[in-house]
Parts: sequence; structure tokens; C-alpha cells
Amino acid sequence: METWAAIKGRRTVHMYRPDPVEEEILQKIFAAGTWAPSHANKQPWEFIRIGPRTREKLIPLLQERLENGPLKRPDLPADRKNMLRRFGENIGNVPELIAVVTCPGSNPMEDFEFPLAAAAAIQNMALMAYDLGLASIWLSLGLHPRARGILGVPEDYKIVGILGLGYPEYTPEAPPRLALQAKLRQLP
Repeated sequence: METWAAIKGRRTVHMYRPDPVEEEILQKIFAAGTWAPSHANKQPWEFIRIGPRTREKLIPLLQERLENGPLKRPDLPADRKNMLRRFGENIGNVPELIAVVTCPGSNPMEDFEFPLAAAAAIQNMALMAYDLGLASIWLSLGLHPRARGILGVPEDYKIVGILGLGYPEYTPEAPPRLALQAKLRQLP
């Protein structure tokens, strides 16, 4: 697959088929994550595969986030609220959940750059998943105060994201993007 096709084709998917993801495919996705750029090639990320018992502990955290966040918005259409509630029942039935965490840096530059490198690893993984016929969703559920304990992440580490991977139940249309010129500045 061409890079541009992967970048434009990848979507955030909220509902997944129950089909398991083959181990060989998962290993390719993890390998793609390890090829992300990082400060001085420190490779500060770790991947935590989340099993069924841990997933069950995360579901209430997601439901709490949804109920106290987007589901409180009066302007959010009813069909979107229904979709989010369905998503919250079992994290969209996504068969694989991977927490991506980063270790603490040894100086301010590493403290700044290590989470960025872990985010690049997540992007690599999402693009590889798409290339291999899967869909993904990048969740910020790791920000919930109880997530760290559930995932067994040390206090000085950062949970950069939780990546869901699986075969999509449906793939949404591409959302509109702002014109490039609205996001580009040129300095003399």
C-alpha cells in the first residue's frame, strides 16, 4: 500500500466484529511501532496487551468518561449518543487493546520528547493495522486516574494512549479536513 493511501484511508472506528486478530498480524503491528522515531534512538515506549479481565475493569472508566463528557453535550445528535453508549458497553467489541506507555526521561528534553515518540509509535501501529486490513481507535482512557493502577503502570511512566485494533463492523466516511493553507505558515 502506498503511504498516502494509508494516511488518507485510516479511520477511527468505534464498532468491531468479534473476529480475533491473528498473532502474526499483531506482531507486525508491534514491529511497526518499534520503528517510530525517538530522541537519540532511545525507543522509550512499552506496549501492554490488555487481557479480558483487565478490559472488564477499564469499561466502567470509559463509561464514566462518556457520561461525564460527550454524552452531556446537548448539541450532540441522539444517534451519535446511542453509538457512544453502544461503544461504551464493551469498548466497541474491539478484540485487541494495547496500552502504549513511556518511561520517564533523564532530562527535560527527554521528558518532552518521550511521549511524542510513543505517540509516533501509536501512529505507526495504526497505519500498519490499516495496511493489514484492520481498523483502530486511539483512546485517551489512560488519563483516567484509576487506569494507571488497573494497568500496573509505574507512577513515573506516562500512558500515552490505548490503541484498539480489530476488524471493523463498519468504516465511517472521512471527516472533512481544514484546508492546508489554514494550518501552514511560512517564515522569511
